[in-house]
Amino acid sequence: MNITQFLQLSDQIIKYLRIKKVPHYTTIQKFFQKLPSGTLRKINQLILSQHDISGEIIALDGSWIHQRLC
Repeated sequence: MNITQFLQLSDQIIKYLRIKKVPHYTTIQKFFQKLPSGTLRKINQLILSQHDISGEIIALDGSWIHQRLC
């Protein structure tokens, strides 16, 4: 399942993001490619602070992004 399929299944996330329709997956890819790494780090810290997650090293699984770019 890629991010656009996930968004299509989640009415709550669509309402929270205030979007009328799910963007094409390349729109999301381009956004993350342009996002400065410092901003992505802050987003990760915010996500981790909202949940009971701990560990020395925590990584996001971006394999679906890589598969789409190949």
